[in-house]
Amino acid sequence: MAQSDWWKVHLQHLQRHQLCMLAPGIAKQLFRAHTGLLDPPAELRGVEDELITACGGLPLALKIVGSQLHTGEQQITSIDNMLWKEVHDTFVVHGSWTPQDKSEDKLKDAVMLTFNTLCGVAKNMFLDCVSVLGTSSRSEMMAIEEVLWGDQGGVQSAFKELQRRALVSLDEDDDLMVHDVILTLGRAILFDRTSPFYGSRVWEEGDGKLVQFDQALQKPIVAIAITLKWVSVHLADYNRQLLAKLANGQGYGRVQLLLGGSTWVHLSSSNLQRCGLQKLCLGRCGRSTYTAPLPTAILQMTALQMLDLNDSRGLELLPEAFGKLTALRNLRLCDCVSLRSLPKSFGQLTALQKLDLSWHQQLRSLPESFGHLTDLQELDLSWCTQLQSLPESFGQLTALQKLDLSYCVQLRSLPKSFGQLTALQELGLMGCVQVSSLPQSSGQLTALQKLNLHDCEQLVFLPESLGQLKVLHTLDLSGCNRLVSLPDSFQQLTALEHLNLGKCDQLVVPPRLCERLTGLVLLNKRGSNKVVLPPELQ
Repeated sequence: MAQSDWWKVHLQHLQRHQLCMLAPGIAKQLFRAHTGLLDPPAELRGVEDELITACGGLPLALKIVGSQLHTGEQQITSIDNMLWKEVHDTFVVHGSWTPQDKSEDKLKDAVMLTFNTLCGVAKNMFLDCVSVLGTSSRSEMMAIEEVLWGDQGGVQSAFKELQRRALVSLDEDDDLMVHDVILTLGRAILFDRTSPFYGSRVWEEGDGKLVQFDQALQKPIVAIAITLKWVSVHLADYNRQLLAKLANGQGYGRVQLLLGGSTWVHLSSSNLQRCGLQKLCLGRCGRSTYTAPLPTAILQMTALQMLDLNDSRGLELLPEAFGKLTALRNLRLCDCVSLRSLPKSFGQLTALQKLDLSWHQQLRSLPESFGHLTDLQELDLSWCTQLQSLPESFGQLTALQKLDLSYCVQLRSLPKSFGQLTALQELGLMGCVQVSSLPQSSGQLTALQKLNLHDCEQLVFLPESLGQLKVLHTLDLSGCNRLVSLPDSFQQLTALEHLNLGKCDQLVVPPRLCERLTGLVLLNKRGSNKVVLPPELQ
């Protein structure tokens, strides 16, 4: 059987178990529920009837085709009429549908109708959902897709579009769900030799084997998803041989992303360091609590631009050779709870732009070389509950835009050089219960827009230089119950829109300090009885 016909066998099996046909009246109700038009105008009812008939009473087809027509408006415009005609012509007039068509053909037409109208990011995201993402959580999926397809806003928008088109959904635990029929039809696109997406993803089938495509076509591979935990010797040999072919470039294009599963076993033997791999996601691969050294194969992947080792709970240290990964732009080490320190060579990762070190329970300090990461734009150190200080070189991170130090409960102060972070736009110090003051140099953070000091219980005063933060629009001081006053320069924060002074029960604020804050949209002073506002802000 040709790969291009593989989907028909799968759908015929599913048809016997899942593809029930609806009565005409119920089919119309379901279709209208997804178009959003419970009472279509007379001029569209003939088109509606033909579309419903073309769906053959199949609930999934009715949902997909109906969602294609959903505009969110009850009033039909001339543009909406054009959309209905276009969908009708594509699916009924010019499509391959005939009254005698089998269910699988109707479903394929419905899915392809929608797929062909998706934007580029949404198309690729859909193909990832049906092949390599499995049952990822929403957060895991978005992190991976952002790595593959760019900014988070575009990925979020694309996923919402897939949901609106009834192609994917989320379950009650916020995990990805794809209907078995849609999964099969989506993979059919990847098996279609005429498709530009042919062979662009590699995943494990139900029998545990990685799928294979025609090697002669030299197609680039977007992603490979493997568990790296093969239970039988035969299966392990089969998958290792295929990975070796990928690594050696035998008939395949360069691999962009490797998604690993439950363990690091066999990674070294796969020779993947030879294939110029740029993105490697091994989140949870080292999740077991036993000590697990970083595979040496990773240290030889010098082309890596993104490395995800999140939730590697058995990882105790990074070797000095880690600094050789000088192409890294994005490094995720969240929840590596056993990691005690970073190597001195960490400062050699000078291309790094995003770094996630959150939820570390053993990390007490950062190496002095950390300041060499001068391209770093986003740094997450939240919930590093043993972190006691930041190196003085921290001020050299002049490209840093977002810094999260929330719930670093042992952190007592910020370095004097902190004011040199002149690109910083967002600073989170929420729950830093040992921080008693901000450095006077904080006023030099002239790009700062958001400052969160919620529950900084030991914070006694704010520097007079605070007034120099001319673009600060969000300030949260709630729960700072030892703060007794605000600096006179506070009235210079004329860009403030959101100010939270809730539960600052010792704070005394005279009206004059708030008179010039005319841009305030939201102000909370609940539980702060000594805060007195001028009449215009009451």
